[in-house]
Amino acid sequence: MWIVCGFCYLRNSTRTARLHYTATTPQSNIIMGITSQKLEEGWMLSKTQKVAFLGIAGLVRAGGPGDEADKLVDRPTFADDKVPACWHSLQRVFWEELIHSFALVAVFVPTVMDDQAAMACIITGTPGVLMVFSEEQRTLLRERLLTLIWQEFRDPQSKLFQAGVSKIIGAQATAKAIGKAAPTVRAAQASKGKKKTEEGEEEEEKKPKTEKRKAPKASKKGKQEKVKKAKTRKSAEEEDDDEEGELQDTSSDLDLSDG
Repeated sequence: MWIVCGFCYLRNSTRTARLHYTATTPQSNIIMGITSQKLEEGWMLSKTQKVAFLGIAGLVRAGGPGDEADKLVDRPTFADDKVPACWHSLQRVFWEELIHSFALVAVFVPTVMDDQAAMACIITGTPGVLMVFSEEQRTLLRERLLTLIWQEFRDPQSKLFQAGVSKIIGAQATAKAIGKAAPTVRAAQASKGKKKTEEGEEEEEKKPKTEKRKAPKASKKGKQEKVKKAKTRKSAEEEDDDEEGELQDTSSDLDLSDG
């Protein structure tokens, strides 16, 4: 089984500044200070997956089974009863350092156990060919690489960072979170509004009932002025009537004949 990410071709590697292991002088073709990562930080599989992962070929022990002393060694245990895909994995930075310091134009790994070499090839853009033990391992490794690539798309420090992808994923995650929180928010708002309404009704009940205000009574002085004005209007009307009567009497006494 193959995973294509070739032959390893080494170009001039002297006096190339180190990429990760900077404590090693670039004047030497030796890289020092290489460390392994914690097992639980690597690719973890269930025991069933690990057996299918290795297949028949992966279970063949070239030197035969170990002695009784080896069987007594206690291996560490991990959460969910999982096991590492590789117990002696070399970190991705190691593979990136090899590609960089020795100017590799391609990488060939005949017995790949985890994702480290493949991800180094993908990030550095270096062609690679990696051989796996079984079809199950190929499927699991492909899924693992896709997951890691999507994580790199969202990492601003990664060479694979894609702002557009990160924005879309972030927007979807935000919308999903809002969608989940919306019923809770609406319920809280409704409860708050109901509480305010009840408080308002209680305050209204506590207020003393006020009687309807009666129209203010007119003062005595105001009444006298109204009576005086009414008498004045009445006497003026009577005078007008008297004048009109005199005019009528005068017109009846006039002789309008031509003679």
